Amino acid sequence: VMRGGKLIVFVDPYAYFDQMPTMPGIPPQPSSSTLPTLFKAWGIEMDPGKVISDVVFGSGGGARYTPTVLSLNRTAFSRDDVVTGQIETLLYAFGGAFEVKNSELKVAELLRSSPDSMLVENMNATKSGDEATRSFKPSGKAMPLALRLSGKFKTAFPEGLKEEEKKPAVAGTPALRESPENSVIVVADVDMLADGAAVDVQEVFGRKIVVPSNGNLAFALGMVEQFAAG
Repeated sequence: VMRGGKLIVFVDPYAYFDQMPTMPGIPPQPSSSTLPTLFKAWGIEMDPGKVISDVVFGSGGGARYTPTVLSLNRTAFSRDDVVTGQIETLLYAFGGAFEVKNSELKVAELLRSSPDSMLVENMNATKSGDEATRSFKPSGKAMPLALRLSGKFKTAFPEGLKEEEKKPAVAGTPALRESPENSVIVVADVDMLADGAAVDVQEVFGRKIVVPSNGNLAFALGMVEQFAAG
């Protein structure tokens, strides 16, 4: 990023499809990922211990209604952005949300929750039906789920490498303090890229046919194409 390279980041407080093995007899636990040092430098935050719950975009019905599995529609997307302008639906399962903290960068929301949403602890992420909605207290504000950051990115490591990590510098490499004009996209869910969230696999005459079940892959590909093209 500091040299002008493009970056698309998928982080997640509760990566449902990436189950981490545990001790025998204990069910596997979803993993999580975040980039706190970079996010702090860029003026954004994502709580790695909390998942977005949204009663407008929640999926399923009755006892299987799950407000942490979001079926996002056009009202959740930036309609004037080339990446999201043509997408109709996205499945955003057990993802997080960002908070913008006095960022010096230009911040554009690509995806957002409804105002009838709140953050819930990871341990409550998979609750459904009455159990999921009983203690629901909407925040009253839409929360960003995917952001594009644009501008000159300041280094997150102004002191350079810590002493114990120091290695000889690459000859001719400048100490990078600020990037040229650049853009980064951050998305607070990795599950949307998994087959289980993005495609239906059908068998037709003994052949497996993979059909996109929503706009998840188009969303990811649109970001890659936009950054690859400049």
